[in-house]
Amino acid sequence: MKHADHAVRPSMGLLNLDEGDNRYCLTRYAPSEALSSLVKHFWIVSWDLTGHDPYPQHVVPNPCVNLVVERGNTFFFGPSGQKFSYLVRGKGSVFGVKFKPGGFYPFIRTPVSTLYGNPLNVSGVLDVDAPLLEERLLGDGSDADKVSYMDQLLCKHLPPPDDQAILVSQIVLYIEQHRDMLRVDDLSASWNMHTRKLQRLFNQYVGISPKMVI
Repeated sequence: MKHADHAVRPSMGLLNLDEGDNRYCLTRYAPSEALSSLVKHFWIVSWDLTGHDPYPQHVVPNPCVNLVVERGNTFFFGPSGQKFSYLVRGKGSVFGVKFKPGGFYPFIRTPVSTLYGNPLNVSGVLDVDAPLLEERLLGDGSDADKVSYMDQLLCKHLPPPDDQAILVSQIVLYIEQHRDMLRVDDLSASWNMHTRKLQRLFNQYVGISPKMVI
């Protein structure tokens, strides 16, 4: 199992993370090689605002499905096209799995667009219920043990290789690396792919349109 440095505090997707730097910690961990083509990383958020006022944490959208394990709110969440905020208060933690763009589709074989505004229960994908995951991943134990547990659970349900999922991930990375490209037609031309096919591919594998990703 490969793990990222515990000191890493990625700010990708989060705005104003330094506001609560001493009381709010976000770390991420690399998946095993078996999952590396589908999972971007595992992430753990912990905070302790005991004696302090709550503050809003802002999150910018990204084209990835996330499994979010949170007390009473554990679901697979599809990509969002809008910035959202949540109020951090008290003391707690959240465990997450961030799939690569296109990386979640092979697990469900259903268009990821169906998750837009409609979170998916974990039991139908991982054969484990939400309360058990919450107890296992939000209770006592080291980050390494929690990451290892989730990595092994996903590996037990590892789908067959899907070349289209890898292709979609490459296209999204291309978009990220070419910030000056603003038109879907230009993206289609770059990949020698008809615009309608590109849109269908994103609807199925990413969950949001290529225009929204751009």
